[in-house]
Order: sequence, then structure tokens, then C-alpha cells
Amino acid sequence: MIIYNITYSIDPEIETEWLEWMKEVFLEKIKSTNLVCGLKILKLLTEIESEGINYSFQLEFDRTDHLATFEELYQQVLEGEHHKQFEGKYVSFRTLLKEVHTVF
Repeated sequence: MIIYNITYSIDPEIETEWLEWMKEVFLEKIKSTNLVCGLKILKLLTEIESEGINYSFQLEFDRTDHLATFEELYQQVLEGEHHKQFEGKYVSFRTLLKEVHTVF
């Protein structure tokens, strides 16, 4: 399992609007690609050095070619739509993780 993680730090003033848009628009477009086999939205409860509210979106891919297709065809478009909607109100970074072992 490959996990494509996007962490966002959001301006607290737009949290509700942003989260609704992410669920209704962003995630629906990701689901419609039929490349992602799982998706989680997590809210960070521990403080990090940021003035924003922090969320992690974890997209799960069961095949590396699905991830490659997602990155090639959809990632930049989705990022552009998100940036257009919330420019100046967030920062984000991405990490790529590989599941090594599941205990239960």
C-alpha cells in the first residue's frame, strides 16, 4: 500500500468553508478518478509551529502505476483548483509513504 499524504495548514477564518469544499469538491474529484482505493481526512490534534489549523489527507493506492497516473493526469489540476479557491489562506506539503507492516 502506498499512501500519498497532503498536509494542509489552514487559516482558522476559513476552516469551515475550506473543509466543506474539500469534502464536496476536492474529494469527489479524487474519487471519480477510480485510482484511489482509500481516503482519510485527519485533523492534527498536536500543535506544530503554525498559526493555522492542520489537516492531513491520506490517499491510498494499491498499485504504483495508479499513483503515477494520478500524479500525471490529476494532481496538478486539483492543486490548481484548490489554489484558485483558497490562495493565500493555506500552506501545504506532500509526503509519500509505503506501508511496511500492518499489525491488526
